[in-house]
Amino acid sequence: MVAADAEKFRWPGPALLLLALSVIFLVLSVRWGYRARPYLYSMAEVEQGLSSPLSAAERARYVQQQGVDLKLWRRRSRFAAYCYTLGLIALGTGIALVLAPQRSSDEALAGWRWAAFWVVLFAVVVEAFWTLLKWGDSTSRAWEQRRRIRRAQIRQATGRGGSNG
Repeated sequence: MVAADAEKFRWPGPALLLLALSVIFLVLSVRWGYRARPYLYSMAEVEQGLSSPLSAAERARYVQQQGVDLKLWRRRSRFAAYCYTLGLIALGTGIALVLAPQRSSDEALAGWRWAAFWVVLFAVVVEAFWTLLKWGDSTSRAWEQRRRIRRAQIRQATGRGGSNG
């Protein structure tokens, strides 16, 4: 619609670009979520798929592999979440640009279109802000976890025990 009636929109080019990007990001989020899923499983699922019980050594190998796979799942599902959020932001911004009235438009309708534009843009800003807070929080938690692990490794290497992190 925007491409066919470009003269009826204030910013048709940027709107089309953002709407196209939103489709790309949302499809990527589904693809990366699908690619991540095989790496998330429980040991019970592994044991159900085997014909005989696991020995202690086999179980240890499976547990080690499960740890590697869990890291892959986290990385891929995180990428899927990033793509999803970027898709939502691009979609909302593209819709807002479509809603903005032309310079020479009916004044009665223009007011409603501007109201819709600002409501959608506000929702996009809230989503972006919320996401940045969440990403910042998870990043700081990851840094704190790495710092605690390093301190525990140093304590263990120097022979000093201790339970506080």
